Formats: sequence, structure tokens, C-alpha cells
Amino acid sequence: MLRSFFNFILLSLMLVGCTPSSKVMTIGEGELLVRRLVPGVFQHITFLQTQSFGRVACNGMVYAKDGEAIIFDTPSSSEAAEQLLHWVETELKCTVKAVVVNHFHVDCLGSLDVFHQQEIPSFANQQTIDLAIAAEEPAVPQMAIKEGANLLVGGHQ
Repeated sequence: MLRSFFNFILLSLMLVGCTPSSKVMTIGEGELLVRRLVPGVFQHITFLQTQSFGRVACNGMVYAKDGEAIIFDTPSSSEAAEQLLHWVETELKCTVKAVVVNHFHVDCLGSLDVFHQQEIPSFANQQTIDLAIAAEEPAVPQMAIKEGANLLVGGHQ
């Protein structure tokens, strides 16, 4: 079931480029953008300045249902993470129940410490956790997702 949910999220991300322009909301000072994809599913976009590629967009997702939300991948900066959490709470009227990190690079876990400071549990597959530890990332996902595991959002799988 979890694999199906992740496939849905990935398909939603891929289809973003194929859909007519949807409204992009700028949150805060413009370093956080949010785009509604379908009801309850939002893409969050932040930017990361790199030496190799210059300024690159970093994408993640918010899945919200019945007053609860899960965030997939953290924004690239602590400020943007705080803005995203505030937006989810005030605009979506949701409590963030978890953050799921898809891989160990800064574009996916760069602001994980903000979630941990707010006591939001973090999940990733064991390989992502191991690679984050080996890379000496400042924050590492707390729990490994096991094959076949389900995350509940708003009482739904």
C-alpha cells in the first residue's frame, strides 16, 4: 500500500510539467513556492544555490487529508521549512504528522532539524538513513520505513 502511495506521489510530480499552468503561491519572502496539484496534494518548491549548477529548484510534496498532513522531502533551508510548516497549519488547517525523506541529499533533508525541533517524526528507507549517517548530515531521519508499512493521514492509509 505504501508503494502505491509513493507511486501516486511520484506520478503527480511527473504530471506537473504536463498540466496547464496551475496557480503557484509564493510564501514568505519568495524562497518558498507552493502549487496545488490535485485536492489535498501540493508541490513545495524551494531553491538551493550550488557551485556546480547555480540556483536549482528543489521539489517536495504535501499530502493533506482531514486535518492531518505528511510532508515528503524538506525544503532546502530552515527558513523555508518554518514557512512551509506555518502554511500547512494556517492555510490547510492541518497538523503535520510526519516527514518522509526520499534520499539523503540536502534537497530532501536540508531542513530536517526544523521538523525534529517541532517533534515531527521523520521516516526514510534504511539505505537513505545509512547514507545520511555516512555523509555526516546534520540531521538524519529517525525511523526506517519497512516494506509494506502504511502511514495514516486523517485516519486514511
